[in-house]
Amino acid sequence: MAAKYGFQGIEVFYEDLVDLAKSLPGGDTPSNQITAARTIHDLCAARSLTIICLQPFMHFGGLIDRQAQAQQYEELKLWFELCHALETDLILFPSSFLPEEQLTDDMDVIAADFTVAADMGLEQQPQIKFAFEALCWGTRINRWEQSWDIIQRVDRENFGICLDSYNILGRIYADPAAVGGKTKDCDTVTKESIKHILTDIDVSKFTSEREPSVLQRGATLADELVEKREAILRGELV
Repeated sequence: MAAKYGFQGIEVFYEDLVDLAKSLPGGDTPSNQITAARTIHDLCAARSLTIICLQPFMHFGGLIDRQAQAQQYEELKLWFELCHALETDLILFPSSFLPEEQLTDDMDVIAADFTVAADMGLEQQPQIKFAFEALCWGTRINRWEQSWDIIQRVDRENFGICLDSYNILGRIYADPAAVGGKTKDCDTVTKESIKHILTDIDVSKFTSEREPSVLQRGATLADELVEKREAILRGELV
């Protein structure tokens, strides 16, 4: 259906890949997951669809249980194999929404965990990139500014940001419990957030040399925003 309606690429959800692996003899084993990834790749290739990324690697980083954190690095090794089988070079990390008692509030520890992951990705051939997305219901990280802070601390060329208007606005604009369904001063806060996106974020953290063609329109839109930046900052286009 994606190809039928003109999409050039898709994201692959890990849960869908696992569901296919479960249908194979032996069930959901690592080898069957890799077989499932190859099958998905072949289905997409036959329809000229690029696989943009594999996602979501859930609840990564900042675990108080450091043995569980070490296990996540082992799981990441399998994800690298899945990426190679899918012929994608991007993994998305959403911010964790595990209970507070399971997650540190030390941003240095969280950043260090992601740095290990980024360095592991750099060792892959081809290299694997990561996008970090702040979920609006995240436990420790729930605003894009916090995800950007982690990205700056990690400071690796293969570790960038995923901006999602749903998660940005879900934190600073919408409030289903409020009369009118909006947060206080939501318009002003949203305008300020957009301004900071334009002034604070390094554009290189959105793109790479291996950027798939499906993202070119997004890159063009980003260029258009940059061109209109001064007008936006003056409040003329917001």
